[in-house]
Amino acid sequence: MATIHVSGTKLSPEKVQVPLNRKFLIALATLFVLAMHFFMPNPGGSGLSLSFNATTWIAFSFALGIGCYQLANNRALRYSKLTIGLFISALIMTVPILYPNANSSLAANKLIGLWCGVLFFIVLQQFHFSNKHRQRLLWFIVLAVVIEAIFGLTQYLYLKPGNPFGYDTVANRPYGIFQQPNVMASFLATGLVIASYLLARQPYKYDRKLSDVYLLYAVPVLTLPLIVALASRTGWLASVIAVLLVIPYMYRFATKGRFIRWVTSLVTGLALSVVVMYLAFPDGSGLAAEKVNMESPRAYTFPQTLDMVIEKPFTGYGYGKFESEYMLYTARQHALNENYPAGLPAMDHPHNELLYWGVEGGLLPILGIFLAMALVLYRIYQAKRGTRLALLALFIPIVLHSQLEYPFYHSLVHWLIFVILLYWVDQRVSRYRQVGFSNVTKSLLRVFSLVIPVTFTFYMVSALHTNYVLTKFETTRPTNPDILNQVSNPVVWKDRFDWDVYSTFLNIGLYQQDATLIQPYIDWSLKIIKDRPRPAFYNNLILAYQGLDDSSKAEQIRAEAQFLFPKIDFSDVNYQPPSQAISASPAPLQELSNKYKKAKG
Repeated sequence: MATIHVSGTKLSPEKVQVPLNRKFLIALATLFVLAMHFFMPNPGGSGLSLSFNATTWIAFSFALGIGCYQLANNRALRYSKLTIGLFISALIMTVPILYPNANSSLAANKLIGLWCGVLFFIVLQQFHFSNKHRQRLLWFIVLAVVIEAIFGLTQYLYLKPGNPFGYDTVANRPYGIFQQPNVMASFLATGLVIASYLLARQPYKYDRKLSDVYLLYAVPVLTLPLIVALASRTGWLASVIAVLLVIPYMYRFATKGRFIRWVTSLVTGLALSVVVMYLAFPDGSGLAAEKVNMESPRAYTFPQTLDMVIEKPFTGYGYGKFESEYMLYTARQHALNENYPAGLPAMDHPHNELLYWGVEGGLLPILGIFLAMALVLYRIYQAKRGTRLALLALFIPIVLHSQLEYPFYHSLVHWLIFVILLYWVDQRVSRYRQVGFSNVTKSLLRVFSLVIPVTFTFYMVSALHTNYVLTKFETTRPTNPDILNQVSNPVVWKDRFDWDVYSTFLNIGLYQQDATLIQPYIDWSLKIIKDRPRPAFYNNLILAYQGLDDSSKAEQIRAEAQFLFPKIDFSDVNYQPPSQAISASPAPLQELSNKYKKAKG
């Protein structure tokens, strides 16, 4: 038989590409087990203001890159009906960025997050996972919850004042890595319901492995004491609803022995919560015991933002403009009617995801959200009887939290977990379709798979370094302006960087009565208060104009501040010249001023 040599010709068989399942799962494991638990001292806030989000983005970018490379190797896009639906929903939610009242730069972060979530969902569908591999996606979340629960218990019981994490041992309200108790609560509640769900699904052949079953029994024991102790009404409500929804599933699909042991672990966790709270607060003064008062700013901020949606239902107030428009709207309403509650200062989100998109973009993005919601609920409805409530329970903690706060902006991990749960529900019932694409698209995807991790890693590493430098500057006494020269990427922290620079200029200028140092703060402040009207900015702006002996401008700014923030008294904001001011140490300021002038010169 003749051997035909076809190497290098079109008849040559294509080289089989090894699936990148293992590499992709390793990237996600790194994200949930390592990257998301990174801590660096910071001034608080949300998004990239918290260091763990930057490291999570790095690990996430590698997962996206591997996913895009896998898509290129497949030479075909796998998708489901839900893929199309979510893509259309995201498009609908993006359209208001084209409105003339939108501020694209301020809205960029939320839209990038939205489309990265869509891309992540698509990427997950490109892998032919075994059932065991699909379950590992949920296992990664459970392991992350266990790590955070241990960290939270350490905060609650063992950390002392002056600890390197900056944890407030007096209030003693554990928040894990998230630095916000409600975000911690929804994270723990999500882990609780996922662990319960997995317990009913674990085959007996895995029973010999401690990690496969007994760790799932440990999750309620570890999480429930914290959920109770950290006094989050959101966490309490989410946990109760989710557990009630998953009980029928556990009763039907778990063995009698497992069900009894699961209930026992729940009871044990609740019992331990009493013990843990006593150890932390022997006098019984814990927050959970005091959480009787149900008053919340949401009682008036929700109606206020709903009023805003009703006032501009079609165009909204513009993407990226919530904070400025909210303060202006509430100030006008309060001026017309004193019984109308004054706006909450520095509120950049209404603590309700639907209202947030509605205020900024009108009814169109809400329509997009409802479309996605309807499609997901229909997917859950298509699941087998007896499993529907359990699948719904998986979403309860995060979805409920998103209507009472903004977890997706505070924690990237919450958004990724949400997308993984969407994929989990979809793959239970979907029939996947495929559409091929050209070699050009294949090449572009491979380039894209390299660009994503490189770009995100560079950006996030520079963000971490800049945060380190700015935190060092803000905590160094006396203030040393030379530290600011070490900033590697001021774009990442633009507002914070500018605040540090210009407020320092202002302090020196007021002390030395130097108009050339005061004016830069005025120029910067007049720009930023258009987008972020904050009391601190107005306070300093009044002092700045007084320092320039421009009393009419100072009074104009004072009147505007009083109009926007009627509950804050600005009448006592008055500049005292250095001769009248009380200053314990003028020498450092003089030295600082000389350094700035030298740097400028």
